[in-house]
Amino acid sequence: MRMKTALLIVLISALLIVAAWIVAVTQKPASQPRAAACVGDVSSFVAPTLIRVIKDAVAKAGMSTGGIQSVGSVEGLRKIQAGSRVDLYASVDIELRGDIERVGPRGVFSLGRFKLALACRTPLRDLADLAKVKIALADPNKAPIGYRELAVSWWLQRDYGINLTARYKALGVGFYYNGTLTITVPSALPNTNITDIAPSLDGAWTKLEIGAVDCVYAYVPFLVNKHLSLKPHGEETGYWTAYIGEAPGGKAVYVYVFKPPYDFLNDPPMPVRVVLLDPSGKPAKIINVGHFEAFVASFTEKGDCVLEALKNMNLTAYGFVK
Repeated sequence: MRMKTALLIVLISALLIVAAWIVAVTQKPASQPRAAACVGDVSSFVAPTLIRVIKDAVAKAGMSTGGIQSVGSVEGLRKIQAGSRVDLYASVDIELRGDIERVGPRGVFSLGRFKLALACRTPLRDLADLAKVKIALADPNKAPIGYRELAVSWWLQRDYGINLTARYKALGVGFYYNGTLTITVPSALPNTNITDIAPSLDGAWTKLEIGAVDCVYAYVPFLVNKHLSLKPHGEETGYWTAYIGEAPGGKAVYVYVFKPPYDFLNDPPMPVRVVLLDPSGKPAKIINVGHFEAFVASFTEKGDCVLEALKNMNLTAYGFVK
């Protein structure tokens, strides 16, 4: 009897071990991508500011970067809504997260917050100088940096009395304040003698590099992406901290990182609403503008691989603040 009982116990134990092994090898956490999926190019729409961190994450995941496209966040969103299929979408505008989530991604990951800056070929003394220089504006209909530039210009004008919005009004942009700052943006913007329109932040930066404009607004992670080595330079003001950076090739770039509250590290102190107009002048999209925060959305297992890599990277090295 004892022998039979012992054999029965051994048999039951063996069956339990086998059952546990079967469960372990057949059930994988749904959030973990299969290693077999982490190969090949990653097709993606990536905001120019995020190109470097996404390329590094793709490489860390063991894949190649040939499918990465530099696309403004708004334009990338529209492409996806129109039916474009990609593995990954990376945006610098947290306001677009809800739109992306309605498309149905597999996962979304926040990279962190960041600050607004201004980059110029020659040094500026103050806002009065800024009002006179030629600027490349990343089209607000395609790139969030564009409508942030409009908002901060109105904000600084209100607080310091320097007319920074005249250049944008000449493009047909409207500014209205009744407790909420509302900015209306025509669907097509012309070039003027002091403002050039670029399709994206990358396009605006190219105009700066070739000397077609004097200054561009940029995100701090975008400047990190450009491998600028920044050192303090000049006097601080109440609205920015001045730096000088050396771009690849030895050219000097003068960088002005905005101070709170103009840096958009936190939500603006007043509601800001941007109305993108269609060609007939009717509202096509309304965006409520808050703080700067970048996010990445995955639509395939390849995208999942990149998200997992990002979660294990030091994102502060790319200019993000958690």
